[in-house]
Amino acid sequence: MNVLAAIGAIALFMLGMVLFGIHTEAFVFFGGILCVSASLAVAFSLLPTQRRH
Repeated sequence: MNVLAAIGAIALFMLGMVLFGIHTEAFVFFGGILCVSASLAVAFSLLPTQRRH
């Protein structure tokens, strides 16, 4: 589960970076911000709890 969470965080971060690159519309740019934020949230909240068990 730890590996899946890490892969998901990396995938969300990469998607966010791609959306940042295509910021032709404000909604796409906002989507990129949300993806990067979600990936950071997964990395900082889910991964440390997985490591403790």
